[in-house]
Amino acid sequence: MALDLKLLQLKFSQALSDVGFHAFESIDSTSGFLIKRCEIDSLSFCITNEQTAGYGQRGSKWLSNKDSLTFSYLKKLPVRSLQIQGFAQYLGLRLASVLNSVCSESICIKWPNDLYVSDKKVAGLLVEICNQSQESISYVIGLGINFSSIKLNIEQQIQANTGFLTSKISHEDLVVLLTDTIHSSFNNFFSNKTIEWLELYKKLDYFTYDQQVVVYDSGLHFDAVYKGVTPNGELLLEVDGSLVNFRSAQISVRAK
Repeated sequence: MALDLKLLQLKFSQALSDVGFHAFESIDSTSGFLIKRCEIDSLSFCITNEQTAGYGQRGSKWLSNKDSLTFSYLKKLPVRSLQIQGFAQYLGLRLASVLNSVCSESICIKWPNDLYVSDKKVAGLLVEICNQSQESISYVIGLGINFSSIKLNIEQQIQANTGFLTSKISHEDLVVLLTDTIHSSFNNFFSNKTIEWLELYKKLDYFTYDQQVVVYDSGLHFDAVYKGVTPNGELLLEVDGSLVNFRSAQISVRAK
């Protein structure tokens, strides 16, 4: 069911009045829209009932339908990107926790920041830098969540491996809740104790410690042992007996 965008705008203005609101029945990409506004906006939100050219990690397409939630959030910060390493993992963790509280399914996080139910991807999160100077940096957070099965051909099913969620609250209320979570995460990330969020990550981790995995990197693949994530949100693996950190979003990890 499509969002009631007028109702959403009303709820949004009551809860997040300082965030610029942009809504469309159809648009190519909500993140693309905000990226074009990076130089004139410092705090904005964009949502659509239909995204025709969504994208995810490693340049992949984000497959969705009109029952999906697709929106993006823009925030300008007076810090350098190096200072918030691990933010994407922290944000994915917080969103997973919120969704677990309002959805019927049990949701986990798969590095770097995809959300899964069992072995099916139900939500994708993409953090992009769109404008940077010596004084500030602007981030665009794109989020897509599936709320019904997507009709795919066999090739798409193999590539996407998608699932869907069932929300216990209205989608308009859920959008406000998730946006408020993103909004507050920037402040909370700097004050949050690393040990606390790493412990929560372990509870919601898609993988288990010491699990055998296969790592895909730039067309190559190799076996490794999963060792969790570092305080900076890096992937920690044991490869040929040595511990190795991985940061690149080009890395993909699958259960062996």
